[in-house]
Amino acid sequence: MRARSALLKESGARRAMGLVLERTRSSDLSMLPVAVGLALIWVVLQMLSDHFLSAGNLSNLVIQITPYGVLGIGLFLCLVVGEIDLSVGYMGGMCGAIFAVLTVNSGVDPLVALFLALLVGAAIGAFYGLIATQFGVPTFVVTLGGMLAWQGGLIIVLGKEGTINLQPSIVTNIIWTFLPPTLAWAAAALVVLIYAVLAFRQRADRLRARLPALTAGSVVLRAVVLVVGEAVVVAFFNSARGVPTALVVLLVAATLTEAFAKKSKYGRHIFAVGGDKEAARRAGIHVDQVRVGVMILCSTFAAFAGVLFASRLLSASLSSGGGDTLLNAIAAVVIGGTAFTGGRGSAYSAVLGMLVIGSIANGMDLLSLNSAIRLMITGGVLVAAVVIDSLNRRSVRQ
Repeated sequence: MRARSALLKESGARRAMGLVLERTRSSDLSMLPVAVGLALIWVVLQMLSDHFLSAGNLSNLVIQITPYGVLGIGLFLCLVVGEIDLSVGYMGGMCGAIFAVLTVNSGVDPLVALFLALLVGAAIGAFYGLIATQFGVPTFVVTLGGMLAWQGGLIIVLGKEGTINLQPSIVTNIIWTFLPPTLAWAAAALVVLIYAVLAFRQRADRLRARLPALTAGSVVLRAVVLVVGEAVVVAFFNSARGVPTALVVLLVAATLTEAFAKKSKYGRHIFAVGGDKEAARRAGIHVDQVRVGVMILCSTFAAFAGVLFASRLLSASLSSGGGDTLLNAIAAVVIGGTAFTGGRGSAYSAVLGMLVIGSIANGMDLLSLNSAIRLMITGGVLVAAVVIDSLNRRSVRQ
Protein backbone atom coordinates (compact mmCIF):
# COMPACT_ATOMS: atom_id res chain seq x y z
CA MET A 1 0.00 0.00 0.00
CA ARG A 2 2.82 2.37 0.89
CA ALA A 3 4.60 1.51 -2.34
CA ARG A 4 1.46 2.29 -4.33
CA SER A 5 1.03 5.59 -2.50
CA ALA A 6 4.66 6.51 -3.18
CA LEU A 7 4.19 5.63 -6.84
CA LEU A 8 1.10 7.84 -7.08
CA LYS A 9 2.96 10.72 -5.43
CA GLU A 10 5.87 10.27 -7.82
CA SER A 11 3.61 10.21 -10.88
CA GLY A 12 1.78 13.28 -9.56
CA ALA A 13 5.09 15.08 -9.06
CA ARG A 14 6.12 14.16 -12.60
CA ARG A 15 2.85 15.47 -14.01
CA ALA A 16 3.28 18.71 -12.05
CA MET A 17 6.84 19.08 -13.29
CA GLY A 18 5.70 18.36 -16.84
CA LEU A 19 3.02 21.05 -16.52
CA VAL A 20 5.58 23.57 -15.30
CA LEU A 21 7.94 22.75 -18.17
CA GLU A 22 5.10 22.96 -20.71
CA ARG A 23 3.99 26.35 -19.39
CA THR A 24 7.59 27.53 -19.35
CA ARG A 25 7.82 26.76 -23.06
CA SER A 26 4.60 28.67 -23.67
CA SER A 27 4.29 32.44 -23.67
CA ASP A 28 2.86 32.42 -20.13
CA LEU A 29 6.13 31.54 -18.40
CA SER A 30 8.68 31.90 -21.20
CA MET A 31 10.57 34.48 -19.16
CA LEU A 32 10.88 32.19 -16.12
CA PRO A 33 14.37 30.85 -16.98
CA VAL A 34 15.60 34.42 -17.56
CA ALA A 35 14.12 35.56 -14.25
CA VAL A 36 15.78 32.67 -12.43
CA GLY A 37 19.09 33.47 -14.14
CA LEU A 38 18.77 37.14 -13.16
CA ALA A 39 18.11 36.16 -9.54
CA LEU A 40 21.22 33.98 -9.51
CA ILE A 41 23.30 36.80 -11.00
CA TRP A 42 22.05 39.18 -8.32
CA VAL A 43 22.84 36.69 -5.54
CA VAL A 44 26.38 36.16 -6.83
CA LEU A 45 27.05 39.88 -7.30
CA GLN A 46 25.67 40.67 -3.85
CA MET A 47 28.02 38.07 -2.36
CA LEU A 48 30.93 39.71 -4.17
CA SER A 49 29.84 43.29 -3.39
CA ASP A 50 27.64 44.24 -0.44
CA HIS A 51 26.64 47.45 -2.20
CA PHE A 52 25.08 45.82 -5.28
CA LEU A 53 21.54 45.29 -3.96
CA SER A 54 21.37 48.63 -2.17
CA ALA A 55 18.52 50.96 -3.13
CA GLY A 56 20.95 53.61 -4.35
CA ASN A 57 22.83 51.23 -6.65
CA LEU A 58 19.67 49.66 -8.11
CA SER A 59 18.35 53.19 -8.77
CA ASN A 60 21.51 53.88 -10.75
CA LEU A 61 21.09 50.54 -12.54
CA VAL A 62 17.56 51.46 -13.62
CA ILE A 63 18.72 54.85 -14.92
CA GLN A 64 21.57 53.20 -16.82
CA ILE A 65 19.46 50.56 -18.57
CA THR A 66 16.34 52.60 -19.39
CA PRO A 67 17.57 53.96 -22.77
CA TYR A 68 18.81 50.48 -23.73
CA GLY A 69 15.51 48.99 -22.59
CA VAL A 70 13.49 51.37 -24.77
CA LEU A 71 15.78 50.53 -27.68
CA GLY A 72 15.26 46.83 -27.00
CA ILE A 73 11.47 47.19 -26.94
CA GLY A 74 11.58 48.60 -30.47
CA LEU A 75 13.88 45.80 -31.61
CA PHE A 76 11.50 43.26 -30.06
CA LEU A 77 8.78 44.36 -32.49
CA CYS A 78 11.25 44.23 -35.35
CA LEU A 79 12.51 40.73 -34.54
CA VAL A 80 9.02 39.34 -33.91
CA VAL A 81 7.99 40.21 -37.45
CA GLY A 82 11.18 38.59 -38.78
CA GLU A 83 13.09 41.79 -39.59
CA ILE A 84 16.17 43.48 -38.15
CA ASP A 85 17.36 47.08 -37.78
CA LEU A 86 21.12 47.41 -37.41
CA SER A 87 21.05 51.20 -37.48
CA VAL A 88 19.09 51.83 -34.26
CA GLY A 89 22.23 52.82 -32.35
CA TYR A 90 23.58 55.58 -34.57
CA MET A 91 20.13 56.57 -35.80
CA GLY A 92 19.01 57.05 -32.21
CA GLY A 93 22.22 58.94 -31.50
CA MET A 94 21.53 61.24 -34.45
CA CYS A 95 17.97 61.88 -33.26
CA GLY A 96 19.32 62.66 -29.79
CA ALA A 97 21.74 65.11 -31.41
CA ILE A 98 18.86 66.70 -33.34
CA PHE A 99 17.03 67.17 -30.06
CA ALA A 100 20.12 68.75 -28.51
CA VAL A 101 20.70 71.12 -31.44
CA LEU A 102 17.07 72.22 -31.52
CA THR A 103 16.87 72.92 -27.78
CA VAL A 104 20.32 74.42 -27.22
CA ASN A 105 21.22 76.15 -30.48
CA SER A 106 17.76 77.03 -31.79
CA GLY A 107 15.87 77.58 -28.55
CA VAL A 108 13.06 75.21 -29.51
CA ASP A 109 10.76 74.05 -26.70
CA PRO A 110 12.02 70.66 -25.42
CA LEU A 111 8.67 68.92 -25.99
CA VAL A 112 8.50 70.24 -29.56
CA ALA A 113 12.11 69.15 -30.12
CA LEU A 114 11.27 65.69 -28.77
CA PHE A 115 8.32 65.42 -31.15
CA LEU A 116 10.49 66.45 -34.12
CA ALA A 117 13.18 63.94 -33.17
CA LEU A 118 10.56 61.18 -32.99
CA LEU A 119 9.19 62.31 -36.34
CA VAL A 120 12.64 61.97 -37.90
CA GLY A 121 12.91 58.47 -36.48
CA ALA A 122 9.49 57.49 -37.84
CA ALA A 123 10.39 58.85 -41.29
CA ILE A 124 13.60 56.81 -41.34
CA GLY A 125 11.66 53.68 -40.40
CA ALA A 126 9.14 54.33 -43.17
CA PHE A 127 12.02 54.70 -45.63
CA TYR A 128 13.49 51.37 -44.54
CA GLY A 129 10.15 49.63 -44.80
CA LEU A 130 9.37 50.97 -48.26
CA ILE A 131 12.81 50.03 -49.60
CA ALA A 132 12.46 46.52 -48.16
CA THR A 133 8.91 45.89 -49.40
CA GLN A 134 8.96 47.67 -52.76
CA PHE A 135 12.40 46.57 -53.94
CA GLY A 136 12.77 43.32 -52.05
CA VAL A 137 15.97 44.40 -50.28
CA PRO A 138 16.51 42.59 -46.96
CA THR A 139 16.23 44.91 -43.99
CA PHE A 140 19.61 43.60 -42.85
CA VAL A 141 21.21 45.24 -45.89
CA VAL A 142 19.09 48.41 -45.82
CA THR A 143 19.73 49.09 -42.15
CA LEU A 144 23.41 48.20 -42.43
CA GLY A 145 23.71 50.99 -44.98
CA GLY A 146 21.66 53.19 -42.66
CA MET A 147 24.06 52.51 -39.79
CA LEU A 148 26.89 54.01 -41.83
CA ALA A 149 24.75 56.85 -43.19
CA TRP A 150 23.42 58.01 -39.82
CA GLN A 151 26.91 57.90 -38.34
CA GLY A 152 27.76 60.50 -40.96
CA GLY A 153 24.49 62.29 -40.22
CA LEU A 154 25.49 62.51 -36.56
CA ILE A 155 28.71 64.26 -37.55
CA ILE A 156 26.82 66.74 -39.73
CA VAL A 157 24.21 67.53 -37.06
CA LEU A 158 26.77 68.17 -34.33
CA GLY A 159 29.01 70.28 -36.56
CA LYS A 160 32.55 71.33 -35.74
CA GLU A 161 32.14 71.23 -31.96
CA GLY A 162 31.32 67.54 -31.95
CA THR A 163 29.57 67.85 -28.57
CA ILE A 164 26.52 69.74 -27.32
CA ASN A 165 25.79 70.01 -23.61
CA LEU A 166 22.12 69.92 -22.61
CA GLN A 167 20.47 72.03 -19.97
CA PRO A 168 17.99 70.47 -17.52
CA SER A 169 14.45 70.53 -18.93
CA ILE A 170 11.15 68.70 -18.73
CA VAL A 171 12.54 66.10 -21.15
CA THR A 172 15.93 65.55 -19.53
CA ASN A 173 14.21 65.33 -16.15
CA ILE A 174 12.37 62.24 -17.39
CA ILE A 175 15.41 60.17 -16.61
CA TRP A 176 16.86 62.08 -13.67
CA THR A 177 13.78 62.69 -11.50
CA PHE A 178 12.63 60.61 -8.52
CA LEU A 179 8.98 60.38 -7.49
CA PRO A 180 8.05 61.78 -4.07
CA PRO A 181 6.93 58.98 -1.71
CA THR A 182 3.27 60.05 -1.72
CA LEU A 183 3.14 60.20 -5.51
CA ALA A 184 4.88 56.83 -5.78
CA TRP A 185 2.30 55.15 -3.53
CA ALA A 186 -0.55 56.85 -5.41
CA ALA A 187 0.84 55.64 -8.74
CA ALA A 188 1.17 52.09 -7.39
CA ALA A 189 -2.44 52.15 -6.17
CA LEU A 190 -3.60 53.44 -9.56
CA VAL A 191 -1.81 50.58 -11.33
CA VAL A 192 -3.57 48.01 -9.14
CA LEU A 193 -6.94 49.68 -9.73
CA ILE A 194 -6.45 49.75 -13.51
CA TYR A 195 -5.36 46.10 -13.50
CA ALA A 196 -8.37 45.00 -11.45
CA VAL A 197 -10.85 46.89 -13.65
CA LEU A 198 -9.35 45.54 -16.88
CA ALA A 199 -9.05 41.98 -15.53
CA PHE A 200 -12.68 41.84 -14.36
CA ARG A 201 -13.87 43.42 -17.61
CA GLN A 202 -11.95 40.84 -19.64
CA ARG A 203 -13.39 38.08 -17.45
CA ALA A 204 -16.93 39.35 -18.02
CA ASP A 205 -16.38 39.58 -21.79
CA ARG A 206 -15.09 36.01 -21.95
CA LEU A 207 -17.95 34.68 -19.87
CA ARG A 208 -20.48 36.43 -22.13
CA ALA A 209 -18.78 34.83 -25.12
CA ARG A 210 -18.87 31.45 -23.31
CA LEU A 211 -15.09 31.21 -23.35
CA PRO A 212 -12.83 29.92 -20.55
CA ALA A 213 -12.09 32.70 -18.06
CA LEU A 214 -10.26 33.23 -14.80
CA THR A 215 -12.29 32.82 -11.66
CA ALA A 216 -12.98 35.91 -9.57
CA GLY A 217 -10.73 34.46 -6.88
CA SER A 218 -7.85 34.12 -9.34
CA VAL A 219 -8.20 37.75 -10.40
CA VAL A 220 -8.23 38.87 -6.77
CA LEU A 221 -5.21 36.70 -5.98
CA ARG A 222 -3.25 38.19 -8.88
CA ALA A 223 -4.19 41.69 -7.73
CA VAL A 224 -2.97 40.86 -4.22
CA VAL A 225 0.34 39.57 -5.59
CA LEU A 226 0.65 42.80 -7.61
CA VAL A 227 -0.05 44.87 -4.49
CA VAL A 228 2.61 43.04 -2.49
CA GLY A 229 5.16 43.32 -5.30
CA GLU A 230 4.55 47.03 -5.79
CA ALA A 231 4.68 47.67 -2.05
CA VAL A 232 8.07 46.00 -1.80
CA VAL A 233 9.47 47.91 -4.78
CA VAL A 234 8.13 51.31 -3.72
CA ALA A 235 9.25 50.90 -0.09
CA PHE A 236 12.66 49.71 -1.24
CA PHE A 237 13.33 52.68 -3.54
CA ASN A 238 11.80 55.15 -1.06
CA SER A 239 14.49 54.10 1.41
CA ALA A 240 16.95 55.97 -0.83
CA ARG A 241 16.08 58.73 -3.30
CA GLY A 242 12.65 57.47 -4.31
CA VAL A 243 11.25 55.60 -7.29
CA PRO A 244 13.13 56.71 -10.45
CA THR A 245 10.89 58.18 -13.13
CA ALA A 246 13.08 56.26 -15.56
CA LEU A 247 11.59 53.04 -14.14
CA VAL A 248 8.09 54.39 -14.72
CA VAL A 249 8.94 55.32 -18.32
CA LEU A 250 10.45 51.89 -19.00
CA LEU A 251 7.53 49.96 -17.50
CA VAL A 252 4.91 52.11 -19.22
CA ALA A 253 6.69 51.67 -22.58
CA ALA A 254 6.90 47.90 -22.08
CA THR A 255 3.29 47.56 -20.87
CA LEU A 256 1.80 49.60 -23.70
CA THR A 257 3.88 47.75 -26.28
CA GLU A 258 2.98 44.37 -24.80
CA ALA A 259 -0.72 45.27 -24.79
CA PHE A 260 -0.49 46.52 -28.36
CA ALA A 261 1.36 43.41 -29.55
CA LYS A 262 -0.76 40.83 -27.73
CA LYS A 263 -4.24 42.41 -27.56
CA SER A 264 -4.71 44.50 -30.72
CA LYS A 265 -5.60 43.16 -34.14
CA TYR A 266 -2.50 44.76 -35.67
CA GLY A 267 -0.33 43.19 -32.97
CA ARG A 268 -1.71 39.73 -33.74
CA HIS A 269 -0.92 40.37 -37.39
CA ILE A 270 2.68 41.13 -36.39
CA PHE A 271 3.06 37.72 -34.75
CA ALA A 272 1.28 36.02 -37.65
CA VAL A 273 3.62 37.57 -40.21
CA GLY A 274 6.64 36.69 -38.10
CA GLY A 275 5.46 33.10 -37.75
CA ASP A 276 4.77 32.48 -41.44
CA LYS A 277 4.59 35.28 -44.00
CA GLU A 278 2.99 33.17 -46.70
CA ALA A 279 0.32 31.79 -44.39
CA ALA A 280 -0.39 35.30 -43.14
CA ARG A 281 -0.73 36.56 -46.72
CA ARG A 282 -3.18 33.77 -47.56
CA ALA A 283 -5.17 34.66 -44.44
CA GLY A 284 -5.75 38.14 -45.87
CA ILE A 285 -3.14 40.03 -43.85
CA HIS A 286 -1.38 42.88 -45.65
CA VAL A 287 2.13 41.63 -44.95
CA ASP A 288 3.98 44.56 -46.48
CA GLN A 289 1.94 47.07 -44.50
CA VAL A 290 2.72 45.21 -41.29
CA ARG A 291 6.44 45.15 -42.10
CA VAL A 292 6.52 48.87 -42.87
CA GLY A 293 4.56 49.68 -39.72
CA VAL A 294 6.92 47.67 -37.54
CA MET A 295 9.98 49.38 -39.03
CA ILE A 296 8.38 52.75 -38.25
CA LEU A 297 7.68 51.72 -34.65
CA CYS A 298 11.19 50.36 -34.18
CA SER A 299 12.81 53.55 -35.48
CA THR A 300 10.52 55.73 -33.36
CA PHE A 301 11.54 53.81 -30.24
CA ALA A 302 15.18 54.20 -31.31
CA ALA A 303 14.72 57.96 -31.64
CA PHE A 304 13.18 58.14 -28.16
CA ALA A 305 16.03 56.04 -26.79
CA GLY A 306 18.52 58.43 -28.41
CA VAL A 307 16.92 61.37 -26.62
CA LEU A 308 17.03 59.40 -23.35
CA PHE A 309 20.73 58.63 -23.90
CA ALA A 310 21.42 62.34 -24.42
CA SER A 311 19.31 63.19 -21.37
CA ARG A 312 21.15 60.70 -19.17
CA LEU A 313 24.53 62.11 -20.13
CA LEU A 314 23.21 65.69 -20.49
CA SER A 315 25.08 65.85 -23.78
CA ALA A 316 25.15 64.59 -27.36
CA SER A 317 28.50 63.70 -28.92
CA LEU A 318 30.03 61.85 -31.85
CA SER A 319 30.05 58.67 -29.77
CA SER A 320 26.27 58.79 -29.20
CA GLY A 321 24.70 55.48 -30.20
CA GLY A 322 28.08 53.92 -30.94
CA GLY A 323 30.20 51.42 -29.07
CA ASP A 324 28.24 48.44 -27.77
CA THR A 325 24.83 50.16 -27.89
CA LEU A 326 23.44 48.04 -30.73
CA LEU A 327 24.96 44.81 -29.47
CA ASN A 328 23.60 45.32 -25.95
CA ALA A 329 20.10 46.05 -27.25
CA ILE A 330 20.02 42.99 -29.52
CA ALA A 331 21.55 40.80 -26.81
CA ALA A 332 18.90 41.95 -24.32
CA VAL A 333 16.05 41.01 -26.66
CA VAL A 334 17.55 37.62 -27.51
CA ILE A 335 18.46 36.79 -23.91
CA GLY A 336 14.88 37.65 -22.97
CA GLY A 337 13.62 34.92 -25.31
CA THR A 338 12.55 36.74 -28.48
CA ALA A 339 13.20 34.48 -31.47
CA PHE A 340 15.48 35.70 -34.27
CA THR A 341 13.28 33.75 -36.68
CA GLY A 342 10.21 35.77 -35.69
CA GLY A 343 6.77 34.94 -34.35
CA ARG A 344 7.63 34.74 -30.65
CA GLY A 345 8.67 37.19 -27.97
CA SER A 346 7.58 39.73 -25.37
CA ALA A 347 8.26 43.39 -24.64
CA TYR A 348 8.77 42.49 -20.99
CA SER A 349 11.41 39.96 -22.04
CA ALA A 350 13.44 42.75 -23.64
CA VAL A 351 13.40 44.66 -20.34
CA LEU A 352 14.30 41.54 -18.39
CA GLY A 353 17.15 40.75 -20.77
CA MET A 354 18.44 44.30 -20.41
CA LEU A 355 18.34 43.88 -16.64
CA VAL A 356 20.60 40.85 -17.02
CA ILE A 357 23.13 42.71 -19.16
CA GLY A 358 22.93 45.88 -17.09
CA SER A 359 23.38 43.94 -13.85
CA ILE A 360 26.50 42.26 -15.18
CA ALA A 361 27.96 45.58 -16.32
CA ASN A 362 27.04 47.30 -13.06
CA GLY A 363 28.46 44.47 -10.97
CA MET A 364 31.69 44.44 -12.95
CA ASP A 365 32.06 48.18 -12.36
CA LEU A 366 31.52 47.75 -8.61
CA LEU A 367 34.19 45.02 -8.60
CA SER A 368 36.52 47.26 -10.63
CA LEU A 369 36.92 44.62 -13.35
CA ASN A 370 37.93 45.77 -16.81
CA SER A 371 35.57 45.94 -19.75
CA ALA A 372 37.17 42.95 -21.46
CA ILE A 373 35.95 40.58 -18.73
CA ARG A 374 32.51 42.20 -18.79
CA LEU A 375 32.21 41.71 -22.55
CA MET A 376 33.34 38.10 -22.30
CA ILE A 377 30.80 37.35 -19.57
CA THR A 378 28.01 39.12 -21.47
CA GLY A 379 28.90 37.17 -24.62
CA GLY A 380 28.84 33.90 -22.68
CA VAL A 381 25.44 34.72 -21.19
CA LEU A 382 24.10 35.55 -24.67
CA VAL A 383 25.33 32.27 -26.16
CA ALA A 384 23.97 30.29 -23.19
CA ALA A 385 20.57 31.98 -23.52
CA VAL A 386 20.38 31.17 -27.25
CA VAL A 387 21.41 27.55 -26.66
CA ILE A 388 18.80 27.11 -23.91
CA ASP A 389 16.14 28.70 -26.12
CA SER A 390 17.11 26.43 -29.02
CA LEU A 391 16.91 23.32 -26.83
CA ASN A 392 13.56 24.49 -25.49
CA ARG A 393 12.10 24.93 -28.97
CA ARG A 394 13.51 21.56 -30.07
CA SER A 395 11.80 19.82 -27.16
CA VAL A 396 8.52 21.54 -28.08
CA ARG A 397 8.74 20.25 -31.67
CA GLN A 398 9.36 16.72 -30.41
